[in-house]
Amino acid sequence: MVIIFNYTVQSTASQEKYSVIYYNIFMVNIEVGKRLKECRKANKLTQREISEMLGIVLQQYQTYESGRYQMDYEKLIKVCKILNVSADYLLGLTDI
Repeated sequence: MVIIFNYTVQSTASQEKYSVIYYNIFMVNIEVGKRLKECRKANKLTQREISEMLGIVLQQYQTYESGRYQMDYEKLIKVCKILNVSADYLLGLTDI
């Protein structure tokens, strides 16, 4: 898991902008993407097929498999049903 902090502060007195690494948390979970890809391949589905079943564009699904973005709960539930796998497994809470 990678956490990136980014925050921009603007001084009202001098109107100068200061970039400070601070809060705005962006988490990426590579393990979820690996498990997602593994399950998709085990079910002999393409990324395009799953993206269509989820009602999203292919590129959005690819960001989930690559670990760049996390899917929302609604999509997590749908993908678990499509792949016949538990959310606990995809999230790395269990290995079964």
